[in-house]
Amino acid sequence: MSAFTMDAVAARAGVAKTTIYRRWDTKEALIVDAVRRMAAPASPIDTGSLRGDLEALGAQMVTVLAVTPAGRLIPALVGELAHNEELAVAFRLSFVSERRAIVEAIAQRAKDRGEIAAGGDTSLLPELLAGPMFMRLLLTGDPIDEPFVGRLVERVLAAFEAR
Repeated sequence: MSAFTMDAVAARAGVAKTTIYRRWDTKEALIVDAVRRMAAPASPIDTGSLRGDLEALGAQMVTVLAVTPAGRLIPALVGELAHNEELAVAFRLSFVSERRAIVEAIAQRAKDRGEIAAGGDTSLLPELLAGPMFMRLLLTGDPIDEPFVGRLVERVLAAFEAR
């Protein structure tokens, strides 16, 4: 990502660099916005059940990671996050927080419906869902697909459903 410059973006867009800076204050803000747009906006999910919500969320994640151009950029972006604090903060405040809010809403509705114990700690739910997908994307290269999501949702449900 260090080769990515605002000068190159302006030249490719055929505009002055000041035009780019009117919309994005920093290179990092532009990168995060580009990834967000390529990944498609995070959309609220409410199927009426915890299982349905997790399966729908998993399907969204499969699309982002395995189908959209964002899935090809995210590995490079993740590598850069360790070295670029400004990019890491921008990515967490935008891309990650939007998706975390969706998972938190799913968990709260599941608690309200009694599918998760009222006092159940769901704070790890986002990581339990996304972690295995990123493991495959970044490390193993195993497929991120619907059958995988089905197995993953089964394991997450076993951990969180009310007993």
